[in-house]
Amino acid sequence: MDVGLMASIYKRTYLGLFVYNINNPRLGVETSENLPRRVVVGAAYRPYTGLTTSISVDQSLGAEMQVEAGFEFQLVEMLALRLGASSNPNRITAGLGLNFENFQLDYAFRSHPVLAETHMFSLLYSW
Repeated sequence: MDVGLMASIYKRTYLGLFVYNINNPRLGVETSENLPRRVVVGAAYRPYTGLTTSISVDQSLGAEMQVEAGFEFQLVEMLALRLGASSNPNRITAGLGLNFENFQLDYAFRSHPVLAETHMFSLLYSW
């Protein structure tokens, strides 16, 4: 079971809290393993329309804390650019989002110091 909260503060500042695996679930039958409890706390700030900055701290029980930061810049109404960085492991992320009428197409690239790079795509239709 997961629980999350988000609040808007002073119109341009947002705070969030998310707790994963509160009920201490187990994964698997013969070789079961507990899924780690995890807490993520984050904040976002929009200094002006079209720019959002964010930072979050992610802590799993028994693991090192991970810090992630990034921003999204709305170049034009239908195009957003995104950049980010994270620690433990140190990674860089970049992406873009296209919005056209009821469709949204997103692409993201994420580096990793040991594993191969990851390319992610999503397509969303809203009605």
